[in-house]
Amino acid sequence: MKVNLPKNSPTRLKLALSQSCGTVGLFCLASFLWSSIANAQSGAATNKPSDIVDFFKKSINSPQDIEHIVFREQILGRPAMPPAQLAVLAAHGISINTIPPPQFFEGAWAGDNFFISAFVNSNDVPKALEPGPLQIDVISRQITGRAGTNSYQVGMGELRTTTEGDSETHYNKPAGESQSYYVFFSQVVHMGIGGLKDRTVVWVGNEFTAERDGYSPIHGQLIISNNLPSVLKIGGTNTTDPFELFRYVYPDPPDSLGGYPKTITRFMLVNAEKQPAVEYDILQNQLAQHPLAEQNFAAARFVTTNIAFTNVYSKGVSYTESGGKVKKNIPPELRTMNANLTQRSRILIIICFAIVTLTFVFFSFRSGRTRKSKTNQNK
Repeated sequence: MKVNLPKNSPTRLKLALSQSCGTVGLFCLASFLWSSIANAQSGAATNKPSDIVDFFKKSINSPQDIEHIVFREQILGRPAMPPAQLAVLAAHGISINTIPPPQFFEGAWAGDNFFISAFVNSNDVPKALEPGPLQIDVISRQITGRAGTNSYQVGMGELRTTTEGDSETHYNKPAGESQSYYVFFSQVVHMGIGGLKDRTVVWVGNEFTAERDGYSPIHGQLIISNNLPSVLKIGGTNTTDPFELFRYVYPDPPDSLGGYPKTITRFMLVNAEKQPAVEYDILQNQLAQHPLAEQNFAAARFVTTNIAFTNVYSKGVSYTESGGKVKKNIPPELRTMNANLTQRSRILIIICFAIVTLTFVFFSFRSGRTRKSKTNQNK
């Protein structure tokens, strides 16, 4: 039933005021939401490139943990070498001008912990990064990695492992090979620069200084184009002339590889001329949402029933574990000595042995005759 209220009644005025405030409130809420969406879209368009630049600088210093990365390496050129060295290589059938085919790599990274596996068939590149632990076929491929103090290679029926480092006094194969792959891998995660000491990079604007393992400190200058890292020039700290240069190409959108460029090209600068050296194409990249624990890189996650031999290296000696038995292996230097014993060497050894034997027989016979002669004289 409809009730007609007087025009100036207090109840009617309250209803009118309530309806008016509701309409204004809805209008204000809609305006606020529209403004927020517009500002977010505008901010995304302007802030994303600057975030990429900030991410680039942080990655040069200390890269974020990478849960899964797939990239391709293509050698573009060989460094200039003296004619004498070229002649030695040519004598062994090695041509420095021969460019090898591209090679693919798959792995993960977290500070000093890592693992990586190489393959040459582009068909083995994953179609998409699957969630969950990374699985690699250890029957046809080898994985090199490090988890804490444990360095290892696992795959193709063998596990090589050690908790010691490689040193000048004791060659340690799994430790040496793991360190070589670590240095190689670090070039990609550090935006192309290899051998950087983590947390030694100091940025001032778009320039930085950093320490490098085994080399003098370096100075870098970043050139930004379209609000994205474009070129990085690297030189010594005491000179303004760079000796190498990196060029970056980003995907669309720029953050689709977690902030990494899709292509990193390294050039060597010789007499102010750019000589292309190597190119890395990052095909897939998945950054870790949280710091990756050491066990994510342990060899145990890749060891299967297809591992027939386990070689443990310690103090220059390797021990093979197979079928519940442990055998001490011959050191490499002794194997080399045995291999160098040619047929001529063996003949010389036999001759020397024969001479020693004949000499012993001769003096024994002569000594016997002397004693017999003295006996006859006494009679």
